[in-house]
Amino acid sequence: MIKESGQWSVISGQRKIKENFLKFLFKPSTLTTDHWPLTTLIIFLFLSGCQKNTGDQVCFKEHCFHVEIVSKGEAMRRGLQFRTTLAPDAGMLFVFPSAIKHSFWMKDTLIPLDMIWMDYAHRVVDVRTRVPPCASDPCPVYTPSVISLYVLEINAGVSEKMGLKIGDVFDFNLKNEDGRWKGENGK
Repeated sequence: MIKESGQWSVISGQRKIKENFLKFLFKPSTLTTDHWPLTTLIIFLFLSGCQKNTGDQVCFKEHCFHVEIVSKGEAMRRGLQFRTTLAPDAGMLFVFPSAIKHSFWMKDTLIPLDMIWMDYAHRVVDVRTRVPPCASDPCPVYTPSVISLYVLEINAGVSEKMGLKIGDVFDFNLKNEDGRWKGENGK
């Protein structure tokens, strides 16, 4: 429970409201057969609104992508290979140990993608849009014009729809409380 700067009383008040609401809903007079569907809907909406999104997200303005984070070995080499679909609000975030010109290719990748390279400050330094799957060997290699620390892969064409350009900044909303990517400094 949070106990800083008077927040204890706010949380206690929120808990009291929730308890009173649930007591009201579960009174025998409230749970008649006529009200059961409405009561069920209200409970569902109330409880789903209380849940916190715990997934890793990378956001640009109002567009957030639920990301898989890859930072090591085989997972980085595999990336999005052999996947036949990618949810519209999903992506893969590659986190590198050092900033260099990280090259990518589309070998065995079955869906077209946008590739977004970012620096240490999550600022976009290069973008490749609508990169097609590799049709035959040798596959083309996509290398950014400058060094980067992160690469975000999302569905093809999405970066154009968002109006993304070099210099734009992404927000990283990751699970670690300290704002760093999980896995950084051994965590």
